[in-house]
Parts: sequence; C-alpha cells; structure tokens
Amino acid sequence: MHWSADDSNPSEPPLSSQIERTQLRVRIAVLEHALRKSENRRQAVIDQYERLLADRDDADERQSLSEPPTPRSRSFLTRLIDRIRSL
Repeated sequence: MHWSADDSNPSEPPLSSQIERTQLRVRIAVLEHALRKSENRRQAVIDQYERLLADRDDADERQSLSEPPTPRSRSFLTRLIDRIRSL
C-alpha cells in the first residue's frame, strides 16, 4: 500500500510539525532544568553569604562583650554617628 500526502488523517498535524513540537518540548524541558539548577546555585551562594555575615556578626558581638570597644572593633555606623555628633 502506498501512502501519499492526500491520504493523511486531516485531524493530525503533519509529521514535520509533530517532530518540531517534540523538539521544542525537549528544549523547554532542558531550559527549565538549567533554570532550576541556576536558581539552586544562586540560592546556595546567598545562603553561604548570609551564614558568613551571621558568623562575622557573632564574632564581633563576642569580641565586643569581652573587650572594651576600640575604634577598630566598633561598627562603622557607630563611628559615623560619633563623627556626626562631634561636628
């Protein structure tokens, strides 16, 4: 039996369109996966940065409780406020 383009089912899109849709679906899936990986890496960097800041703040707080404040151990904001008050 020989099939021609005229014999195709009119309710189904042509094979080339089906192949193109399948390729697009695969490409979308690949891009979504890459996006999820990128978002996970970004969130991991943010989490790591927040942990470092928290550790630094904890270390600064422990140091400030154990020693009288010095110009180096005082926060930038405190030094700035002191400078403004002295004007």
